[in-house]
Amino acid sequence: MKHVKESLGQFLDYQYFSLFESKEKEGSNEKEIKKEEEQEGLEIIQKVEDNFERFRSASGDKIIKYKEFWAENAKSKEGFDSDGNLYKMFDSDYVIGTLQLPDEALSEEEINDQIEKVDKESEGEEDKEEDKEEDKESDEEKDQEEDGEEKEEKSSKSVKESLNEKDQSNGLGFDPKPAESKEGEEEEDIDINLDDEEESEGLDNKEEDLDIEGEEEGEGEGEGMEFSEDGETHEYFVVFDTSGDEREEIFRTDSPSVIQKFKDFYENTFKGAMKEQILKFKEAQEEKRREAEALAREEQRKERKGKLEKFMKN
Repeated sequence: MKHVKESLGQFLDYQYFSLFESKEKEGSNEKEIKKEEEQEGLEIIQKVEDNFERFRSASGDKIIKYKEFWAENAKSKEGFDSDGNLYKMFDSDYVIGTLQLPDEALSEEEINDQIEKVDKESEGEEDKEEDKEEDKESDEEKDQEEDGEEKEEKSSKSVKESLNEKDQSNGLGFDPKPAESKEGEEEEDIDINLDDEEESEGLDNKEEDLDIEGEEEGEGEGEGMEFSEDGETHEYFVVFDTSGDEREEIFRTDSPSVIQKFKDFYENTFKGAMKEQILKFKEAQEEKRREAEALAREEQRKERKGKLEKFMKN
């Protein structure tokens, strides 16, 4: 287990809120995400209300229990610098509330992890593209070799035919000029093909150089950039797990309806119940004072009456 819980209530709360720690958002639509966060926030507040009702039942309307619970909540706020209202759940390590906080930002570690994932995916795609290019180049080389063999066969065949024709026409020996012209034409064709390949390779190299230069320029600009911090804060509804060595935020939303609903709970239900108990306690204390005062007056009256009777007898 992640944490050792001290009670069933803490264990159930851990089961509930741990869902928010492991849950991943599906889709990238901002409106859908906001709607999902709003629904989750309302469910959390319902759980908070149920938690407070459990406290009220366990307290037995004893003012000392309310005082202890209020002191526990006040202590939980000491670790927060931001302004807002917080509710420390009864018999639990979770703190829920509304705070003025800066906009949430991903840590450098989280960003670097995502960059590594993207790099690995892109490297895999590049490797696949390189394999495809190598296969394509090998196929082109095979085709060129086959074309060259066909040309050589045709050339040798044409040479033989020309020799046979000359032998038949004038009986002369081998004349190398036609063959040389043929060979020259073939060499010229081959040279052109090679030049085309060299030119294409040169273009490819130029494109690579451009890409590299672009990356280097981009890196140079990025190194000198700094993000400004305006210090602005916004109101959020948040959930914190305080069971570990460090406080961990596990949920956040800026939904106005969720924020307002929590404020209603905090002011009317939580603080309202505390005020109600204080009033009840004061009324009980006042009633006791009135009863004690009446008894004291009765004792005083009896004492004075006895003294008066003694006076009348003298």
